[in-house]
Amino acid sequence: MAANVATAGATPQLGDAMLLEPILKHFAPNIDDKLIKVLSAIAKGTFLIARKLRVSSGDAKVGKHNLFGDDQLEVDVATDEIIFAMLRQCGAVATAASEETPDETALGGDGYSVGFDPLDGSSVIPANFAVGSIFGVWPGSHLLNRTGREQHAAAMSVYGSRTSIAMALGAEVTGGDPVAFELTLHEDTLAVEHHCVVVSEADQITWLVSKEKFEVAPAGKGFAPGDLRATADKK
Repeated sequence: MAANVATAGATPQLGDAMLLEPILKHFAPNIDDKLIKVLSAIAKGTFLIARKLRVSSGDAKVGKHNLFGDDQLEVDVATDEIIFAMLRQCGAVATAASEETPDETALGGDGYSVGFDPLDGSSVIPANFAVGSIFGVWPGSHLLNRTGREQHAAAMSVYGSRTSIAMALGAEVTGGDPVAFELTLHEDTLAVEHHCVVVSEADQITWLVSKEKFEVAPAGKGFAPGDLRATADKK
């Protein structure tokens, strides 16, 4: 059953599909318009990457290595280009850098700088495991020598059986305590994609507030599917 699409002035509720801007203003009423543009660009990039991964085998190499020595896959380069294009178009990003393009790149905007990994875990795509994108957003026009505590926002997109974004806003943005919440791409948005309708603006994409408060557990167990081979080799 499709979720209800809430009106722009409504309070986000679990199960309601909403545009990103009213969701952000609910959690941070005085959020900077430029930061809304940056986070909207990230959200649109997430949608476009999810679409790209649906039709990608994930194992095609481009014959190059990134600065960290990893083989660059076609999806690494394609997703990197997607995020750079979205950040450049939004007009609110002065500088960006990524795992695939580690040098600071001027994007012609003003307000924020973004560091990101466009596709973390791309090597497990052929096995159809979930992968993700990671973003940090800093005020100003540079990234070098910045700390995590200086971030105004951060996001982690996950591409699996559903497409979701865990998004965090700092105290400077909320005017109070930092907040973190999870959004899930609305199924009607996927239907738009399925019927080959081009989504040209980020504000046409709707999201469900799937977790109103997102927290990291105080304790847990680390596990990755790739560890199973290492476990077997140690016996």
